[in-house]
Amino acid sequence: MKSTYSIVYTPVSAVSQERINLGLLMIGDQGEGMFRYSHKKLNSVKALFSPDGFKLLKTTLSALENQFFKESGSLIPQTEINSELIHYLSYYSNNLISFTTPKTIEIELNEATFSKLFEKWIFKTLVSQRQ
Repeated sequence: MKSTYSIVYTPVSAVSQERINLGLLMIGDQGEGMFRYSHKKLNSVKALFSPDGFKLLKTTLSALENQFFKESGSLIPQTEINSELIHYLSYYSNNLISFTTPKTIEIELNEATFSKLFEKWIFKTLVSQRQ
């Protein structure tokens, strides 16, 4: 009953190491995966980026969301995204979008636990609708 998670964020300042957490990516012990990002939080940081930079950030987050999105809101059964890939992304992506080093947590991945963690770490109001 282990899951691996990574917080998806955008670095605001390299000097002060400020960042804004935008999304949560979790992989269950059977390879199932969930991803969600806060559309409201993303739109609130729009002024911090150039128009092209914001467009690239939004496109990347939307592509990740499309990889995991199901109409029913259920888990994606077997995903090609695993903890090794998340670790690679956390190490090599340091521009508009970054991933924290994957961490293991002793909980079962399901919609309820994912939503609680999303609200705790990313955004209090659940914003899962696509805009």
